[in-house]
Amino acid sequence: MAETRNDLSGARDRIRESAKWLTASVGAVAAVLVAGTQLSSIGSLALGSTRFWVVVVGGLLALAGVGAVLWSTIAALTAPAVGLHALTGAKPPPGVEDALADPYLLAGRADAAALAADYRDAIAARAQAFREHYADPDDQALRTAAQIADADVTHLDGLVGTLLDVTAYQALAQQWRRSRTTLVAGAAVAAIGISMVAWAANPPEGGAAGSAASPAVLTAPEEATLQLTDAGRAALSEKLGPSCDLDGSLEALVLDMGDAGADVVVTADDCTPTRLLLVPAWGAVG
Repeated sequence: MAETRNDLSGARDRIRESAKWLTASVGAVAAVLVAGTQLSSIGSLALGSTRFWVVVVGGLLALAGVGAVLWSTIAALTAPAVGLHALTGAKPPPGVEDALADPYLLAGRADAAALAADYRDAIAARAQAFREHYADPDDQALRTAAQIADADVTHLDGLVGTLLDVTAYQALAQQWRRSRTTLVAGAAVAAIGISMVAWAANPPEGGAAGSAASPAVLTAPEEATLQLTDAGRAALSEKLGPSCDLDGSLEALVLDMGDAGADVVVTADDCTPTRLLLVPAWGAVG
């Protein structure tokens, strides 16, 4: 019986270790995802733009996923101990139904309440037997009665201990089965959120944040100058060429103005003629 109780204690420890290692693995994967993305351009996103809201939603999803992972892990690691009072109450802990219906664990008794009553009575009888024995230590009959009462408590103590160990393991296993589903779902939600943030913070070259878009109808072009921001200079330096002075005003032709930005053609000297969609984060038309 002692070996069985040790085995159950080891099984509970393995469940808790599994919860900790799985959480650590999820954290490592999340760290790899974050480290593999360039998030420095989040500050250049225009407020209210589609990518800005994708970052907001993705960040909230990532936080919710991480919260679910932590909650499920904590629930498994801090599962409360199981006592006789809980087993004999109106609502025993979830997952212990099989143990409470096992006649071998209950030693033939109808339910856990009967075992608890026998245990309580045996403890009281032992206390009374020892009081009587101590009152007359030389009485052999009282000595024998005290020894028998102590043996009864020791026997019942083993039965109760085994029942508590089995139900504690079953309750923890039930909690782990529920927690691991939440843990896996939370990890998936966090990964989706991180991916959304990474996608929104890193627009493709020539994409929505700096497109070589060609409108279907061209209006009369107007001469103008462009003033680039730091983000604009970083994004357009390669496209406009190494000899292009990006710190000053750039001569350009404005073909169209829209909600997304200005459709322009850079015509400045020493710059590679380039048509692009100048979004507010990249600069302004002067």
